[in-house]
Amino acid sequence: MNVNQDVEKMAKGSKSIDISLIQHGCSGAARDLPRLDNDSPIIYRYLTFDTLPLEPVDIRSHQSTNPQSNPLVPDLARYTSPLQWPQTRKFVMLALSCIATFLTAYTAGSYSPPSYIMADDLGSSQLSVLVGITTFCVGFALSPMVLAPLSEIYGRYPVFVISGVVYVVFQAVCSVAPNLAAMLIARFLVGVGGSAFSSVIGGVIADLWVKDQRNTPMALFSGAVLAGTGAGPLVASVIVKRMGAEDGTMAWKWIFWHQVIIDTVLVIALAVLFEESRGSVILSRKAKALNDWYQAREESGYFGVWPEGTAAKNGDTDTTSDSGDSQPSMSNLPLESAVFRPVQAPETAVVGKGRRGTSIPV
Repeated sequence: MNVNQDVEKMAKGSKSIDISLIQHGCSGAARDLPRLDNDSPIIYRYLTFDTLPLEPVDIRSHQSTNPQSNPLVPDLARYTSPLQWPQTRKFVMLALSCIATFLTAYTAGSYSPPSYIMADDLGSSQLSVLVGITTFCVGFALSPMVLAPLSEIYGRYPVFVISGVVYVVFQAVCSVAPNLAAMLIARFLVGVGGSAFSSVIGGVIADLWVKDQRNTPMALFSGAVLAGTGAGPLVASVIVKRMGAEDGTMAWKWIFWHQVIIDTVLVIALAVLFEESRGSVILSRKAKALNDWYQAREESGYFGVWPEGTAAKNGDTDTTSDSGDSQPSMSNLPLESAVFRPVQAPETAVVGKGRRGTSIPV
């Protein structure tokens, strides 16, 4: 038999998955049972969604003077693969994602109709006010180089919620901007916050559906972009026409205010209903739960063992603690692609053809 101190933690250097099972101990026959100590070798095994907690044979340490009860096995049901989630749960996630995409495109298109009124109030020309579309697109285009890799490493949920807060806050700033400079800066940051709801949605869809099942989700996502691009100028024009004759200032401010209200509801819904879908992040949480359990067993004086030959039932492979970290290289991929693969630049440029001669990010 092998005597093992079973600990699961994040593996450094996994190209396919970031979690690994660490074993302390050496192989050997039952008559050569090794004693666990600080010099025991460490072997990494990749953790997958199929990995179950080991069935340890409880061996009480002779050094334990005040043993406690054996800790309960953690509930791993919450760490199910997103590919295996119920369809209802998946489509709630998709609906939230598509609504966020729709509102982002809506924001891009709703800026130009009140531009002539904004120019009068801000003491500038209409052309200068329309630079706010450019600053929005710059923020929208550049921030995914940071946000997309962060969502791969730390998960979709924190990126969505934090980006949503930035998006809402600077929408509100736009409505009270005292001058053109403040408006242009706020529009840039609105683009930064809203970009996550375009660049990361494809990753969410890939998290939830296998390749041959993504057609419908991707069609809904694309449709949300197009619908928002058209709805933004349409609704903004109606607001300007209805309110502009009486109070032009309130007209353009309400174009931002009504978006702040809707976007706030969206961010609250994301914070409450959206669930983490990034597989490696879920596995990290699964590993932490198992780590805590194994640590609690150690502190209670229990050490787990399993029969020889059962350590790698799920196709896990061994690696060593010398493995490199793939996360920094992964986070550099967007910038490397932009610099060293110029043929991709036209395809990834975030520009589109919109109404009123303005550019709408799609």
